[in-house]
Amino acid sequence: MAVRIQVLGSLRVWLAGAEVDLGPPGRRAVLGLLVLAGGEAMSKQELLDALWGERPPRSAVNVLQTHVKHLRRLLEPGRPARSGSEILPHVGGGYAVRWDAVEIDLPHVRGLVAEANDAQRDGETGRAAALFGEALRWWRGRPLADIPLLSTHPKVLALIAERRALLARYGDAMLAIGAADEVLADLAEAAADQPLDEPAQARLIRAYHATGQRATAFRLYQEVRERLVEELGVEPGPELAAAHAALLEDGEPIPGPRSAVRVPRQLPAEPSGFTGRAAELSILDQLVPSAGSSGGAVALVAVTGPAVSTRSNSRPWRRTSSSRKSRN
Repeated sequence: MAVRIQVLGSLRVWLAGAEVDLGPPGRRAVLGLLVLAGGEAMSKQELLDALWGERPPRSAVNVLQTHVKHLRRLLEPGRPARSGSEILPHVGGGYAVRWDAVEIDLPHVRGLVAEANDAQRDGETGRAAALFGEALRWWRGRPLADIPLLSTHPKVLALIAERRALLARYGDAMLAIGAADEVLADLAEAAADQPLDEPAQARLIRAYHATGQRATAFRLYQEVRERLVEELGVEPGPELAAAHAALLEDGEPIPGPRSAVRVPRQLPAEPSGFTGRAAELSILDQLVPSAGSSGGAVALVAVTGPAVSTRSNSRPWRRTSSSRKSRN
């Protein structure tokens, strides 16, 4: 009986057209991992690490074997007892899901992408765009979305990056054939998901421009530029700059809201010295010992008022008078 497996979204399995209840999350995780392995075997240790990390329970191996046993019964209900599994065989101390024995959405999508790449190389951009779009429609959400245990697994993250690359290729092809309005929503979602990804933001700016939303495109460019400067300390790269230049070729920039003036975060300049009070200054001069003198009581002078930081002058109150002399 034909078995169909979906991993591009929640994990789902159909047997002869009827959906199969896979059971608890752990069992679903085992099947999901084996499917994402691409037909290659995974060792028991790799599966244990993915399921329990560095602290597996003592019963971990038995639990894993039980999950595999139940999965075999679900996927091959008519298999004779004690016979080898055609779909989930034991391979070299581990397990594998044979891609050639089941129908899986992932290899089908990759086949469509390969066809689209061939069409693009042949200059058939319209056909490439259609194939990229068909491949995207096979995605039903985040890979293995119903298995939180695997949300940060490297194979899941790699698939997320693979979909982003596919959407980028689709967006570029649709823009090239003048169908920006059909892909605008997808590009806006991708840009919102990757606020610091310059190619994704540039692609959305080009889409707004192509659909006549020039003001929105300018506003987005300014927002992205400010974000890059604030968070990464860099100016827009070549792709964003090119998208902005294309906007400018259509006319002058559309005025937007003025950015708030940034006030430097620094202390005020150090005061040059005291002013006035000649009598008081004379008394202070008399209290300070002359150069080379030693012994006697130490004179302490307390000057009240705003605090002044001085770094080199032993008589800061004389700065004003000395500076006046230098100017005269």
